[in-house]
Amino acid sequence: MGLSYRLRYFGLKDIGQAILVKRAVADLLLDCEIRFVPTVRYKNGVPISSRLRRFNRSELDELSCLFTALNRSREEIARGASSVKDLVASATSRIEFHKLPFLIIGAAMAHGLTVSDSIYVPDQDTLLNGAQDIWIDLPKQS
Repeated sequence: MGLSYRLRYFGLKDIGQAILVKRAVADLLLDCEIRFVPTVRYKNGVPISSRLRRFNRSELDELSCLFTALNRSREEIARGASSVKDLVASATSRIEFHKLPFLIIGAAMAHGLTVSDSIYVPDQDTLLNGAQDIWIDLPKQS
């Protein structure tokens, strides 16, 4: 029985995992193609995740600060920030961005869960204008 070709999609929210899976598929010569798709987000910036089902509207709004911080970092890098000090006032180490692509990754804690988010910056257009995320309304207040 032969194996059939498979296509798998990974959201850019979890780009770190997706890159590892794509590399593993290539290294193991699997008959599978990994494609990256935009992150689906609530309009406040929180990425859609089954892990966030029990969060109410207020808590989801609180978590929106993570995306806001990540996106501000992307904007600062686009304006020429080249050091951690430019991005985080208390830090002094330098980060140099010589080439694309790069990731901006952050995490927050809520309900005992670590909620991670990331922005994948593969090209100049994404650097300057932001990711092509998909935005939807927040769930109704319960």
